[in-house]
Amino acid sequence: GMPPPIETLARLFRLEPFDREVLLLCLAPYIDATFERLYAYVQDDVTRRYVTPELAVRLFSQHASGLAWMRFAPGAPLRRFSLVTFETALRLTQRVADYLLGINYLDEQAGTYLRPLTSAASIALEERETIERVVRRLVAWSSRSDVPVVNVSGAAGADYWCIANEVCSRLGITLFALDAAHLPVAPGERQTLCRLLEREAAMLNCAYCLENAEAGVIGELIRDLSVLLFVRSREPFAINRTLVTATVPESGAES
Repeated sequence: GMPPPIETLARLFRLEPFDREVLLLCLAPYIDATFERLYAYVQDDVTRRYVTPELAVRLFSQHASGLAWMRFAPGAPLRRFSLVTFETALRLTQRVADYLLGINYLDEQAGTYLRPLTSAASIALEERETIERVVRRLVAWSSRSDVPVVNVSGAAGADYWCIANEVCSRLGITLFALDAAHLPVAPGERQTLCRLLEREAAMLNCAYCLENAEAGVIGELIRDLSVLLFVRSREPFAINRTLVTATVPESGAES
C-alpha cells in the first residue's frame, strides 16, 4: 500500500527523525483535541495548550543528529518549506496539516501564480523524438540536489506547451504554467514564494512551465527555484545549472 503521509514528507524534504516527531506532535490536536490539555499539563502552564519549540526539544532532542534547536533554523526544512510556523506556538501550516490527514491540494497562495496545463494538440514525429530523448534523460536523472532545467529552444508557443506537457504526462507529473510576469518584485517576497513553489512541486509531484518571463527573470528563477522547470528560448541557454535541451528547429527537424 501507500506509505503514510509523514513518511512521504520525510522523504520529499529529507527530514530527520526529530523533524518527523515535531510534525506528529503538532498534528496530534487535529486528531484529538484533548492533546491540548496534555500539552498544558506537561508544560505546567494552563495557557500553553499548544506545542512550543522548548517542548519539542525537551521531548525529542535525542532524535536530532546535531543541536535540536538548529532544526528550527530558517534554512532547515521545517521552516524553509513552511511545514510549520515558528512563533510562540509551534504549529503546522494548514496545507501540511491537511496533507498529513490525507488531503492534498494546491496551496491557495501558490495557486495565484499557477494554472494547470493540458494539451490536446497533435505531436509531430520530430517532436516525439525530442520528447522521448528528454524523457530518457530525466528518467536517468538521480540527483535530487541538482534538478535539471528543460530548455525548449526554437519552438513556437504551441509546440513549447505540447512538448512540456507530453514529457510530464509520460513521467506521471502534473504540469503548471508559472506566470512570471506577476511574481513579487521584492527579493525577500520572491524568495519566500520560490520556497513555497518548491514545497508544492514536491507535495503535488509537479513541474512548472514558465510563461511571460523576461530574460532576467528567467535567470533568477533558474538560479533560485529548485524544481523541474521548463523554459523556452530562441537559442539554447548557457546557464550554471544542469540543462536538458529540447531543440525544435523551424523546419520541424531536431538538431
